[in-house]
Amino acid sequence: MDIKLMNAAIDYVEDHLSSPIDLGEIERISAMSRYNFQKVFTILSGVTFGEYVRMRRMSRAMQLLKETETKILDIALECGYESQDAFTKSFKNLYKITPNSFRRHPVSLTTFPKMNISVTIRGGISMAYQVRELETMSVVGEVRLYKSMGVALRQINSFWNEFNDSERPDALIEIADKKIQGFLGVSIPQGDGLEYMIAVSSDADTRNFESREIPGGRYLVFEAKGPVPDEIQRVTKEAFESVIPSSDYELRDAPEFELYKPGDPNSAEYVTEIWVPVQ
Repeated sequence: MDIKLMNAAIDYVEDHLSSPIDLGEIERISAMSRYNFQKVFTILSGVTFGEYVRMRRMSRAMQLLKETETKILDIALECGYESQDAFTKSFKNLYKITPNSFRRHPVSLTTFPKMNISVTIRGGISMAYQVRELETMSVVGEVRLYKSMGVALRQINSFWNEFNDSERPDALIEIADKKIQGFLGVSIPQGDGLEYMIAVSSDADTRNFESREIPGGRYLVFEAKGPVPDEIQRVTKEAFESVIPSSDYELRDAPEFELYKPGDPNSAEYVTEIWVPVQ
């Protein structure tokens, strides 16, 4: 994971605000799969890659509306929109004012400057992790497909709530093979989005659940001690901000997962394992 290459990909975005963003080019520049790039970008920046592109285009549009007499249609095209109507709708959804009204009566609106990702090495802070080799593992459970990283982040918690309020946990426990004890939250790359699976390790043949295979390989395993999901988010961010960039490991394009062992996930003593695929 090379931070310089990630910033080069951000430079590419800046140079293509008026045209479609080619995720294949993002992959080439960053030397990461589009899934891993978007995942790391979201963890380090706090916004999804799609949201960042939209905010940068809106900031550019705001500048043109304030400082030039350029027609709104031309501004829309300059900022990557196919029509004035699409641009106006997006602008109003974000700022609660139309571009035309903003031009006639300028008000203070939030801009979003170009991002530069950096890694801060903090002295005196260490973060324990284990390097584990996982054999190919069959998992069985419930699957949801999310078309983008942003949609997944907004909806996965609801997926877990629905699952926990059903009889599905008991049914899965009955067919678990105990190779890894506990429930797994598995993120499986799928183009620009992902499949998220609540599962157990099992090779049972069942019509009631879906099955997937997690390929064998090397993982960095981090422990998040504390209430779910806050502590998972904190540990994940720290791992991607400091540990992984300063290591010799590269992210592998494979499923990652959290392991939820038996216990109270709201307890300060609860430990979740975060498995990050590397090579």
